[in-house]
Amino acid sequence: MGRAIDVGDTSLWIDEQGPEEGLPVLVLHAGPGLDSSYFDGYLDPLATWFRLVLIDQRAHGRSDRSSDPRTWTYHQMARDVSAVAAELGIERYAVLGCGFGAEVALQHAVDGPHAAVATIVCGALASALWSPAVDAALNSMEPRELADRVVAAWRRRGEAGSDAEVAANWRELLPARFRDPHDPRIAEYQDRTAGIRFAAAVTRQLAGRAPGEDVVRRLPLVTQPVLVVAGRHDRFCPPAAAHAVADGVVRGHLVMLDNCASETFVEDTAGFTAAVRTFLASHTPER
Repeated sequence: MGRAIDVGDTSLWIDEQGPEEGLPVLVLHAGPGLDSSYFDGYLDPLATWFRLVLIDQRAHGRSDRSSDPRTWTYHQMARDVSAVAAELGIERYAVLGCGFGAEVALQHAVDGPHAAVATIVCGALASALWSPAVDAALNSMEPRELADRVVAAWRRRGEAGSDAEVAANWRELLPARFRDPHDPRIAEYQDRTAGIRFAAAVTRQLAGRAPGEDVVRRLPLVTQPVLVVAGRHDRFCPPAAAHAVADGVVRGHLVMLDNCASETFVEDTAGFTAAVRTFLASHTPER
């Protein structure tokens, strides 16, 4: 069962899974505008070994929606990660993020080196400089009619006036998040994540804003081991962008999943799980 915890100026919703004695892994969902239901049960295999703490990020999902919009920033959401750990009495933990959550995880890593013992990112677009590559990848989809729909949805993702409009936009973009836009698992994923509570206000504020060039410049400051899990066919985080993150940190490791696009934990659950488990077992030995 999930619960709300106080992080000072707001409350965040968390859901804990796995053995209490396992290494805590603080998990950050994609977005902006989604919540931890984005993962549904796809991370359950990791809960065999690790204590997963899934966080609905600030102003998202079941977390308090009334926080000051001026705090809806990458820097503050990165501080929230440390605040959750402190509130739970956790001193030693890893951070795992996908998409928007991966970008917050990178912000956490550069703002607070050593705060986490390891960081895992999947689909971390660490700079807006990669935006032209994303546009090109979406425009190259086939058939042309599908590409036009996806590109239109991508361009208006920050214009949603209601949570329902964010949900509709998310559904329109899903085909581009899988290697095969007609993958039957897309429908299954939609069914399994039907409980996502979308958040239009934070989507409007943050959609289209990568952490910025400062994160790219500061990657060499990150001293903890960083695993970059990438899909070779990812249209929203081109493989070159994943390589740039893995190469930019001192102790970067890249795992490229050949048959995946953005949703690696869905398209290759076994490969994703093995990559994360092997990395954490190798780089966060028990003290």
